[in-house]
Amino acid sequence: MDKRFFFSGVAILLVGTLLIFAFWPLFSTSAESVGEDRDGLLYESYEKDDTVMIRGTITEIVFIDHVYVELDDDFSFIVSDESSIDFSEGDLIYARLILRDDRILPDEYWELHGEIRSKQTVDYLFYFVSGAGVIIAAAGATKE
Repeated sequence: MDKRFFFSGVAILLVGTLLIFAFWPLFSTSAESVGEDRDGLLYESYEKDDTVMIRGTITEIVFIDHVYVELDDDFSFIVSDESSIDFSEGDLIYARLILRDDRILPDEYWELHGEIRSKQTVDYLFYFVSGAGVIIAAAGATKE
């Protein structure tokens, strides 16, 4: 057994596992929890111009003057600078959003601040890191 390879593999596996289970809860907020924070027309825990990294599953996309994206059936945001997006219903995404308010109506809404990205791509990267850790640990355990 080559202890250096084995323990390096175990360390990589632990880092990958930590990323799988802790990355999204630590660095983003679920669309469901932000949607539950809305009381009537306002968000209780957020103020104008607050930004949040949000994650969720696209449940509906509506094209009117802007692109309206609904996540997890209870949360929506506006993509104001685009007439279409590269994602479809059922895609897991994450995006940085900023809270805006309507100057005429007492209503707050979330607007895309940056780009929409695939959550699955990041998840696959974390799975790859964990898998590499398993392979390296197994190679170290079987090496003489």
